[in-house]
Amino acid sequence: MSSYCEESEYKGYPTIKVFTGREYNGEKEYVSMGVKKAGAVCEQIDVIRRFVDRHEHPKGR
Repeated sequence: MSSYCEESEYKGYPTIKVFTGREYNGEKEYVSMGVKKAGAVCEQIDVIRRFVDRHEHPKGR
């Protein structure tokens, strides 16, 4: 995996940590999720991309 993602475990279940591109108190900030949530993201990735584009780059900027 890239330096932006790491596989980990939570209570014996596999998780993935995705680096947000930010740091907090000198530590990299991550979003962590398990297989079910990661699968839901995969199924809806196009909708999520449109959501981010719409809110990260609002009109008039």
